[in-house]
Amino acid sequence: MDKSFDLFFENPLDRVPLTLKTIGDILFDQIDGRNEESKIMLSHFENQYVEISLRHLRKIVQMLIISFEEKKILKGQTVILLTFHGCNEMITALFFIALAAKGCRTFLPMYSEVEEFSEWVDVTHSKHIILPQNEVMSMEGHDMEKSEIREIRNLVAVKDINVWDNLTDFGINEALFGPFQKFDHDETLPDKELKRVLPGDEVLIVTTSGTSGKSRLVVYTHEAYSLNCLAWEKAGFYRKNVLGGTGFTPLLTHTMGIRALINALWTGSPVCLIITEWFITKPETVRYLLLKMNPEHITGGPAVYNTFLELFRVFPEIKPVLSKNLKTIVSSGAAFDARTEHQIFNDTTLHITNA
Repeated sequence: MDKSFDLFFENPLDRVPLTLKTIGDILFDQIDGRNEESKIMLSHFENQYVEISLRHLRKIVQMLIISFEEKKILKGQTVILLTFHGCNEMITALFFIALAAKGCRTFLPMYSEVEEFSEWVDVTHSKHIILPQNEVMSMEGHDMEKSEIREIRNLVAVKDINVWDNLTDFGINEALFGPFQKFDHDETLPDKELKRVLPGDEVLIVTTSGTSGKSRLVVYTHEAYSLNCLAWEKAGFYRKNVLGGTGFTPLLTHTMGIRALINALWTGSPVCLIITEWFITKPETVRYLLLKMNPEHITGGPAVYNTFLELFRVFPEIKPVLSKNLKTIVSSGAAFDARTEHQIFNDTTLHITNA
């Protein structure tokens, strides 16, 4: 073993036959160790706290797939799923899972500058755009986001691309809050194409942050996420005292956000999704949501932990409650900050692990 490393995680997955799954399989199959009654997402719709169970999620995906069929959103097509600063990440997560189960390739750009966006639309051969137009236009301020939506709509008006609003065109409100029957595991799925989606099919395109040059596109397959789950399982990361409990990760459009979502789907331990800007603009609401969610592990960059430190300062009563439940804190996505690590340890008695 190379002595220049302190720790090795060896994962002999290549030595055993593997049954790789699509994201649709992970959703609808019965997974060993996952409770069929488990919660997958803890989030909010506007100010209302929302819990989405595995069974409810299956029903939401069924309803969205029926809507996709009506709109000719087809297996193998690239669908751009846009979100903006201040938008609800739970809605984005629901659409990503439904598009993946349908067999679409979701393009989830981290940023949507018009010049690069125009090039990305052509490169990815995108056929549809799902965006939060009504949500953004109803927000106070957010002039830049409103301008970007207008520019994007003007851009795609000359291209053969359908544009849909995520809140008004798919019945998402009814899917979330309307009456639903529990999904019967033996029931025939509404879309036969679900069974034609293969683990090797491409499922997600994301953009890099561009900090080291021009932003680039990165493509993931279903099997990449299936292998990630198997690897985490073998390495013991899903243990309750490591990264197996309720988790919070900001920015779903970041690769670690999507991974946290798939981990929740695989394990039945929920992911917490909160509009990131609310930590600054609505700290009292975030306080309420965090106390409801009680995250057991957090993954994020120094900015996330500095935000938590500010919450602890403004609402000191939540510090012992959250600290008691937290098991693991991971720094990822930005340079490790030793000063922030020291402050977090003082407040929680937990060291930040550098990913």
